[in-house]
Amino acid sequence: MPMHQARDRANKLRAEIEELRYRYHVLNDPDVSDEVYTSLTKELRELEETYPQLRDPNSPTQRVGGQPLERLGGRSSGPLPVCLVVGPGFV
Repeated sequence: MPMHQARDRANKLRAEIEELRYRYHVLNDPDVSDEVYTSLTKELRELEETYPQLRDPNSPTQRVGGQPLERLGGRSSGPLPVCLVVGPGFV
C-alpha cells in the first residue's frame, strides 16, 4: 500500500475507533461488536508497525483510557489506599 493511502487509512481508523470508544465508554451505547472493534484496532496497529512514521502518541493504540467522567468524581484528592490480600499459598 502506498504511504499516502496508509496515512489516509490510519487517520480514518483512528477517528472511527475514537468514536466507537466514546459510544462504548461514555454513552454506554456500543455501535459494533467487540470483534469488529478488535479488528479495526488490529488493522491500525499493523499499519503503525508497517509504517512507523505513522505512529502518533495520541493514537488509540498508544494510550489507555480517556478523560475521567465527572459523575465519578473527576480527579482524586490524593493517593488511594492500597490493600494487599495475600492468600494461603503466599504466606
